[in-house]
Amino acid sequence: MTTNDNGPGRELVLRDLRQEFPQYTIWQEVTPGRARFHAVRARRGIRPYAVVTCSARELRAALREASPAAEAGQPRDPAHAAASRQFRTARPGGPVL
Repeated sequence: MTTNDNGPGRELVLRDLRQEFPQYTIWQEVTPGRARFHAVRARRGIRPYAVVTCSARELRAALREASPAAEAGQPRDPAHAAASRQFRTARPGGPVL
C-alpha cells in the first residue's frame, strides 16, 4: 500500500497526521497521475504556514521540524533572529514590518 492511493489506507494516514498535528488543517489532493499532501496552519503564529509534498513521511518530518519556539512565533536560532531584524530594518524610507 502506498500513501498516495485512494483506498482506506489513505484515510488512516490522514487521520494519524491530523491527530498528530491538530494545529494544521491537513488533506490530500488527488489528481490524475499525482497525489499531494497539504498542511496549512489553522491559526496565526504557527510555523511553517504551509507544507505541500507528495509523501506523508515528508509532511510529518517537516511538521515535526517546527519547534515549539517557532510555533510561538519566536526564531529558532540567533542567525535567524538576526536575519529577521535585518529584514525589518532593511527597507530605507519604508515602514518597519
